Amino acid sequence: ALLGPYDFLDIYEAPDEETAAKVSMISLANGALQAESWTAVPYKRFLELSKEI
Repeated sequence: ALLGPYDFLDIYEAPDEETAAKVSMISLANGALQAESWTAVPYKRFLELSKEI
């Protein structure tokens, strides 16, 4: 549970963006009031990418 503008946060890993979109659609179909999908980069990979700049 969260304190702030959202009550709950679900974090999941999907093999691709289309699968992630389906998960959001399932949540919405089951009565969720709002769903957002954000793409994330694992922190270790993020550090590797930052060294390439």
